[in-house]
Amino acid sequence: MNEIRLCWVAIQPNGSNREPVECGEWRVATEATRRELEEILNARIRVWGEGSHWMQEREMVPMQNPFAASV
Repeated sequence: MNEIRLCWVAIQPNGSNREPVECGEWRVATEATRRELEEILNARIRVWGEGSHWMQEREMVPMQNPFAASV
């Protein structure tokens, strides 16, 4: 299963410097979530310009319980 999130440049870059970057929380990449984030992404790009916002995707890694007994 994958997760997605929306990212953006927090301060308008000078030249090639694109830092700092902020990102929203990771969300399960369902079709509904993907459509919602794509709509937000497209709206923000229309306002702030190409390259100002983008989506990231990663494979969800199950959390390990640190209190589980080792066998």
